[in-house]
Amino acid sequence: WPEFTDLVYEADGSINLRAQNARIQIVLKTAVLELKKIAVFENVFPTITEKRKMAMRALSTAAYEHKERAILKRLKNDIDYAAALASVPEGRISAFRTSIKKLAHQIVVSRFGLKKGCADQVEELLKSHKYIFPTDSNGIVDILHQSMFDGENSIGVRSHEDFVSVLDDNDEPELPVAMVALVATIVGF
Repeated sequence: WPEFTDLVYEADGSINLRAQNARIQIVLKTAVLELKKIAVFENVFPTITEKRKMAMRALSTAAYEHKERAILKRLKNDIDYAAALASVPEGRISAFRTSIKKLAHQIVVSRFGLKKGCADQVEELLKSHKYIFPTDSNGIVDILHQSMFDGENSIGVRSHEDFVSVLDDNDEPELPVAMVALVATIVGF
């Protein structure tokens, strides 16, 4: 294989994105973004096997996009190489969900005006089931906007053409089920 496709391994056998050469780094960075997109459009809570397949697809897409044919060929023919590269985007999915959970927490706390020492207020919200966002609240919409559509490099803006209706003869864009499920799950916990 061409030398530029070789990976730099850590002492524990893992690979660190920053330790790789520039060509590998750009493919990995693009693959991370692509995997996040695949997750929010298809399955944001994949099994280990599904996550590996999604990461491999993201890597292939990234290598193809950057015209890195040697990396793409090695991905398809060297299973150990592919697994090592896939570990980088795979490792970012949990952090991606966690960042959205932290954002959701901030928005929920703000919406309900919660502060330290407000246990009685929280207890009352729980008793009356008011902890669920009221229908006139834009909390879930705020979480979706800030986590998926805020900024030109956000998943929603970069992938605007992928928001399509699931109904025949309907051209209106729709949020993918996986994206809504992620935010709903986070708010529910």
